[in-house]
Amino acid sequence: MKLPSATRRNALSYVDLVRAECAEHGVRFVVDGAAAGEHYGYFDNEPRSGVPILYVAANEPHWLVTLAHERGHMRQWIENRFGFRKGTEDADALFAKWLAGHRDAFSPRKLIHIVRAIQRGEHDAERRCLRDVRDWHLARDLGAVAAHANLNVWRYEIARRVGSWPEESDALIAQMPRRLMRASEIAKPPPVVLA
Repeated sequence: MKLPSATRRNALSYVDLVRAECAEHGVRFVVDGAAAGEHYGYFDNEPRSGVPILYVAANEPHWLVTLAHERGHMRQWIENRFGFRKGTEDADALFAKWLAGHRDAFSPRKLIHIVRAIQRGEHDAERRCLRDVRDWHLARDLGAVAAHANLNVWRYEIARRVGSWPEESDALIAQMPRRLMRASEIAKPPPVVLA
């Protein structure tokens, strides 16, 4: 795995920090050198193996930012925040069912509740991510990281409105503010032009 030269020392220290946190909390830490497939990264607190896992694809150009985001989700789990409770069907799974066509199973009010729950968790993870990226100097352009973070949070509301995931593109990211939205703004994405 090739680290960006400008952040090599900080990146190695950050990866060591995440590795130590994973070991402390019984989380399997995987930095995959293979090309990213379906996921650039994820944190799964209830995998089939029974061992929580933090995974990141290191051949993705912004893998350190992805690692910081997934560390944010792991920290939420450690702190028992945002629905990381054993045996409950999480909001992401419910939203995936709605996107897959099970529209009658959710009232508009219930769907909004589900989307806001996801957005609150994602916003918190992005807030933590941006703090780590800034403090550890993991990326050169914090504004670009914030724009991508905003899209990650707002894409759930955009998908709720249009009925499918928006295609992530440079043009869509360019329409996002270059500072992280406030928590009170999660339901109000800017007007966007979808491709």
